[in-house]
Amino acid sequence: MTRTSLRVAAAFGIAAVLLSGCGDLTGVSPASEGANAGRTAVVHEPKARAEKARKGPSRAKFDAYVASGRQQVKSLIDAFDGLYSDIRVRSDYPVGVKYEYVFTEFTDPAAGAAQLDKTVPVLRTTFKTLLAPELKRIGIPHPQVTWTYLNADESLIWTRTFPR
Repeated sequence: MTRTSLRVAAAFGIAAVLLSGCGDLTGVSPASEGANAGRTAVVHEPKARAEKARKGPSRAKFDAYVASGRQQVKSLIDAFDGLYSDIRVRSDYPVGVKYEYVFTEFTDPAAGAAQLDKTVPVLRTTFKTLLAPELKRIGIPHPQVTWTYLNADESLIWTRTFPR
């Protein structure tokens, strides 16, 4: 396996570790606004229903979800001993989350993208089985997650958004 392949494989590995941690919402209760919550008030007050639709998911729950991922970034960077200069967990409120991985050293964009393309089936499964259900649980009806890998100069190596 080439050095680029090893680095990209490690990048993918860190994505899986980081993603699994974002589901840890210790101290955040599940969404109390289920399909039937407030049904009577919504049925009798069309304005309230329209306002709720505009507001989207609970911002506090969404922010807690993103913060839980951010709390793990330093330990993940340390665990990969210099592979990444930065890992970012960004809010894409109200639709989802963006994960950005910045390599410490230059990675050939074509070679890196080719290796990362091979991870698409696993990322899609991770999205469908772990992330989408958790994002839906906190109130995001049609979630999406973006993974982006950047070179040290922050030039793009590869990006992919799911469910697209």
